[in-house]
Amino acid sequence: MTTIVQALQGETHHLRKNELTKIQHKATRHILLEGVLYKKSYFQPLLKCLASSKVEYVMRETHEGIYRYHLGGRLLAQKVIRQEYYWPPV
Repeated sequence: MTTIVQALQGETHHLRKNELTKIQHKATRHILLEGVLYKKSYFQPLLKCLASSKVEYVMRETHEGIYRYHLGGRLLAQKVIRQEYYWPPV
């Protein structure tokens, strides 16, 4: 995620050409608002990108704390996305 933030801020001078192309392509699908990284989506609102330290908390709260019943992997991921969160494995 930090490389995407760097690309959005224009700090990509240290990357090789092939890495730069990949990162710039990924960065076109993201936006940086007030220092917070969001993923753009056509059919959904902006999805807030979570740091890896917060992913487990959001998953646990969605799975156990808020909904109180067992969710399968796909349904759990859909609920997290509806809460407007995102991280790469989703």
